[in-house]
Amino acid sequence: MRRLKEYCKLGVIGCISCALSISLVQAEIYKWKDASGRWQFSDKAPDTKAPVTTVGGSQDPRAESAEPASVDEDHDLQAKLTARYKPSTTIEKVTLAVVGVESVLGQGSGFFVSDTGYIITNRHVVRPEADGNSEKIRAAQVENEKILAERRRELEAERAELRIYEKKIRDYKSDIDRRSESSSKQLALDDYLAHQRQYDARRRQLDSYQSSYDEVAEQHRREMADYNFNSSLAGAAKRFKIYLKDDTQLQANLILVSSEHDLALLKVDGYRTPSLPTGNDAAAQQGNPVFAVGSPLGMRDSVTSGIITRRQKDYLVTDARILPGNSGGPLLNQAGEVIGVNTLKFAQTAVAEGFGLAIPVSVVTTAFDRYLPAPVASNSQ
Repeated sequence: MRRLKEYCKLGVIGCISCALSISLVQAEIYKWKDASGRWQFSDKAPDTKAPVTTVGGSQDPRAESAEPASVDEDHDLQAKLTARYKPSTTIEKVTLAVVGVESVLGQGSGFFVSDTGYIITNRHVVRPEADGNSEKIRAAQVENEKILAERRRELEAERAELRIYEKKIRDYKSDIDRRSESSSKQLALDDYLAHQRQYDARRRQLDSYQSSYDEVAEQHRREMADYNFNSSLAGAAKRFKIYLKDDTQLQANLILVSSEHDLALLKVDGYRTPSLPTGNDAAAQQGNPVFAVGSPLGMRDSVTSGIITRRQKDYLVTDARILPGNSGGPLLNQAGEVIGVNTLKFAQTAVAEGFGLAIPVSVVTTAFDRYLPAPVASNSQ
């Protein structure tokens, strides 16, 4: 029998970013005052008796929220995190404003860009189906289906051969039975028994391969069913879990996703939050030290460092380690100012460490300026 190819576990994982087509997709924004008299903005209609209006067109949602109203102790995340961690360095202060972002298909990072709860992250963190990874997964599904189809054909071919073999052995035995007793009959019977043993061995091997095939095929079916189900949830998600430095879990609403860049805007309502100032990415030069903060490989509140290796169209390139989970986190200069949003990593060879890419922060402020409560100024030149 042809040796059947070894079965391998099917399944695909990964987080791939991609450049996206131009346009902005925006949600309807609701505007209302909370119990403390503070203006709130969200794409989800609030459960309140206070008057609610929608923000759209040319109206600026920042108009009446230049300064946040006072909040109680439990809702002042800036004060709580500062009191707990007592940051003494610039980077330690920065980490208070960086969050983990979780969706049904994975996780990434983000950071507060205002003290009223606005969060910048990557689009592919909150919309995995739009990051190009889904195309790779679909391609892998097709490839896995081809592998399964080939194994199925091999099994069917072996089964057909065994049916023919079984008939020949049966006919051979009938012929032997019709012979009169003689030494030739005994030799023929010995030959028949040898064929029968060979048939039984092939049959057991076929049953074993069939069992392996059924197991792999069922695993593939479950993985694809789970992926398709989770993809449908991810494509419609409007709320996401975020994790603060102290692992506190909150809910953030999706406000806006950019189709031009790998960016998304979320918002946590009802809290005063720590926030990061934006720097001048145009001043970033080759050799300048930078820091990346995020949740690489699920390890929240992690920092890596490097330099700006070069600038290219639409990206800052750095040798700071950008790993899965860093996506959406800030790339910072030595002053602790955001100069970019980490988005992906590429390598020239399979063994190369590769370089990280970050979207310049000027792109972020241009894309989301009208949704942020106030411009975040920087003293950098």
